[in-house]
Amino acid sequence: MALFVALVSPLHPLGRVLFSAHMTQHEVLMLVAAPLMTFGHPLFVWMWTLGDVRRERLARVFRGPGFLRGWQALTAPAGSSVSYA
Repeated sequence: MALFVALVSPLHPLGRVLFSAHMTQHEVLMLVAAPLMTFGHPLFVWMWTLGDVRRERLARVFRGPGFLRGWQALTAPAGSSVSYA
């Protein structure tokens, strides 16, 4: 619904005319839609679109220690602040 409000509702054409509407779109996308998409874990859903062999290979990569260390560094408060900036 947040994506719908930001990109399909009358807010979108209004954003071409009013700067305040355009910035409201940005705020809805950043503060509402992005966290909801992150909490939804879409990667696991997308993985089911792959074949069995590719899905297993990708799962091994995501379970590996290198990926986990990198993910923890990116999602830690300092890492996420740096990537956001």
